[in-house]
Amino acid sequence: MKRILSVLLLAAMLTACGTDTTQSENVSGNSAASDVSVSGDNAPEAETEPEPEPDYSDFVFPEETDTLVVYSSGMLNQTLNPAIKIFEEMYPHINVDFRQLSEDEHQTLIQTEIPAGTGPDLMFSYGIDLPDIYKTMATGVFCDLNPYFHNDEEFSFDDYITGALTGGQMQKKQYIMPIQFTMPIVMTTLGILEENGIAPESLDTYEGFLDAAATFKQNNPDSGLLDYGVDEGYMSELYDLCGLSFIDYITNTITMDKDALGKFADVCKLYFNPKAADPISGDTKTSLAERKYMFELFNVTDSFSQVYKSAMVSHFLEDPAYLTLVPDPYGGSTASLMTFAAIPNGSVNKMNAYRLLKILLSDEIQYGANATLGMPVRQESFRKNYTASIEEVKGYGFAVSEEDYNPLIEKCFNVTRTFASPSVLRRYLKLELTPYLQGTRSFDDCYDNLYTTIELYKDE
Repeated sequence: MKRILSVLLLAAMLTACGTDTTQSENVSGNSAASDVSVSGDNAPEAETEPEPEPDYSDFVFPEETDTLVVYSSGMLNQTLNPAIKIFEEMYPHINVDFRQLSEDEHQTLIQTEIPAGTGPDLMFSYGIDLPDIYKTMATGVFCDLNPYFHNDEEFSFDDYITGALTGGQMQKKQYIMPIQFTMPIVMTTLGILEENGIAPESLDTYEGFLDAAATFKQNNPDSGLLDYGVDEGYMSELYDLCGLSFIDYITNTITMDKDALGKFADVCKLYFNPKAADPISGDTKTSLAERKYMFELFNVTDSFSQVYKSAMVSHFLEDPAYLTLVPDPYGGSTASLMTFAAIPNGSVNKMNAYRLLKILLSDEIQYGANATLGMPVRQESFRKNYTASIEEVKGYGFAVSEEDYNPLIEKCFNVTRTFASPSVLRRYLKLELTPYLQGTRSFDDCYDNLYTTIELYKDE
């Protein structure tokens, strides 16, 4: 199915949405673009003039229609049901064809109908529902949303976490709009860092974070790094947390950084133990107290568990919890795309699709229970969720305050990129690097094999 979809998407020649704009050769903060900075002997001699910002002034909103077709499945209904209810209250004259499908049926239909120019008017899906969301965007199967946003007086990019939006950008076009995402949040304690000679600020760089992971293992040879994933040396978890990306989808070139991947692989090798078992789930304070692992992984989708667990650890261990974002090798931190919305070019009810998209981005949907599929991309909703969680945790008798979490919230607001890692690349990484972790092949050999595998994949 995935190979068939790639062919269908690459063959998709659908009508453009609204007024098109000239594509820039650069990607605006796009996580799927070349992320490795040019430096040293390869640096350009002089900076080139920046590309002018596209002009959307001549864009005309689509004509009014009286229909909206939407597909959904499983947990997506938790977000979409209240959004549809709001839409029907705001636009009672519009007939909403809301089809709630099984997860398999939903995935199959969006992967076949949308490239064919049919299907829903607004696609609301998980980032993993498409085999490779960036290959899909590169076909032009989705509308560029920027003309809508820039000509809508009710919309402001300032309301949203800038880095969250990059997961849907390519060539300065916003092909998809992230709705919910997960942050690479991990928790340890100041005591653990101090006893291992690790300064908290050293965790803010890719090299510093991996060096700290290696130091902890050397000092605690029987301990793990994270609270799960030990059987494969935490390779999949670290791959996602560090936001590694291997392909520039615009130039169709490999962007793997051998040094960065080598440091990553060395840490995974240190922790590799296929016979080891993860600590008991939920036993956070005991596991940290006994140094069973260095970090509790907090890329969960709700702020309550983060506030509650960190408050509990600080209270019972009398050792302040320390929460931070795992850095990527590109000078920032990478979040993971959870859900997104997009308007297919084949939609015949684009105006209604855009109206529903705005509702999904509103505080009514982004705040509270409706956001539990992932962290909200709306700044106000993000902060309100933490504030509500803090007040709830206070009810358990823990001494917590907003000031305790403001540093973490600000780090989240300043996340630099959002990425929807194709699952196939994770599989290739595990397949090709495991022999190095096992000590049966050199890193150079494994890297060369991985490079060749990904090069073949990008050209499919």
